Amino acid sequence: MVGLVLVSHSPKIAEGTADLVRQMAGEVEISAVGGDSEGGFGTDPERIEAAIKELTT
Repeated sequence: MVGLVLVSHSPKIAEGTADLVRQMAGEVEISAVGGDSEGGFGTDPERIEAAIKELTT
């Protein structure tokens, strides 16, 4: 199984890209991580790490 973690500074871009990939790729596990911990623009290393761990367990 293939798993993708999509990271963006924008939560909307991360989710939109994840939706597009799900429609096109079929059976791929996807986790979208966008924005900082408060939902603004930026990234959150802890959320990214958690998404990676979630897909690898």
